[in-house]
Amino acid sequence: MIARPITTILHAWRVARAVLVLAGCRFAWPRVTPWEDAPEWQKTSVRNGVRGALNGNTPEQSHEGWLAEKAATGWKYGPVKDPEKKEHPCCVPYAELSPEQKAKDYLFRAVVHNLKNIPDGATVGSNFTP
Repeated sequence: MIARPITTILHAWRVARAVLVLAGCRFAWPRVTPWEDAPEWQKTSVRNGVRGALNGNTPEQSHEGWLAEKAATGWKYGPVKDPEKKEHPCCVPYAELSPEQKAKDYLFRAVVHNLKNIPDGATVGSNFTP
């Protein structure tokens, strides 16, 4: 069992992604939905990613876990992320991801590991919306 403040890490990751969007990074999605408004499938996916990173997954292992989760729920490759069609441009093996997407996976892991000991109840960016 992981006794870590996962919710705080999730909020921090969304803040980090929002900053990347504002900075114009090519690997960040153009819009970051506030955590409270994110669909449950997305929350589950990110929670699973945090748990995997806390358990020691490498960025490649995290992506392969994400890809397996997507495939199991009917997602497939598509040139643009489209939740209604269940298409995503990252539904490819890790080796086929762009360098920017691989960098995002390393950033995700870094955020998780840098915040894994943050005190329970801390609020990191919970009200931040770009």
